Amino acid sequence: MADDRPPMPSPLESALSAMKPLSGCVLGNPELLSLLGDNISDRETAHLRQEREKHRAQAADGTAPVMQLLLEIAHIRDWADAKRVVRDEGWPESMAPLDVAAQRFHRLLNVTLLCPDSHKLYDSQHNPFDARTVEIATDLMWSQPEAAHPLRKFIDSLEGRFGHQPDVINVGAAAGLLQRHHAQADPITVRPWQKKHRDLCTAVHFPADGGPFLRRRSVSARQTQT
Repeated sequence: MADDRPPMPSPLESALSAMKPLSGCVLGNPELLSLLGDNISDRETAHLRQEREKHRAQAADGTAPVMQLLLEIAHIRDWADAKRVVRDEGWPESMAPLDVAAQRFHRLLNVTLLCPDSHKLYDSQHNPFDARTVEIATDLMWSQPEAAHPLRKFIDSLEGRFGHQPDVINVGAAAGLLQRHHAQADPITVRPWQKKHRDLCTAVHFPADGGPFLRRRSVSARQTQT
């Protein structure tokens, strides 16, 4: 692990941990191969079939719940890649490029759940899995009906961690998944946990003709009570 690699924020870790009992390794999803079609190599196809059969066997012999608890949180694109992208974009030192890279690295859409064997293989020099494949597999995970509650809880937890400023990148990512996969249409109001900021809240709106957006607004003391 790189010395300057930032620690994972607790709301992000909690969201992925909440999905462990609801999901297997994302690469073992039986729908993944049919969704990818002919857009992957024979080598990648062979490994995905192997993962699919392994997880089917675990479901058949009753060990799947135990294996779900052993799932590991993995980053789809690594810390070095996040720093490289920010460097290539030319962020000045005054804009704290490492902080920008950390936001990219710890995006909800850049983390996933892998079994220990797949995680080790994905991080190795012999990795057969394309990052885009893992992104599609992760999107499938968040499309499960059971994922709606962890996503809403994740949005709510972000305001608490960042005080009066929400984590816009991850709120937007979670809201997009809710809109795309879970037919979220009603606004979600997120209230700060700190009393001194209770006169402000963030409303996440889901317009029918576009993607979700955030709006900050003042509310009365009575409105902010839960």
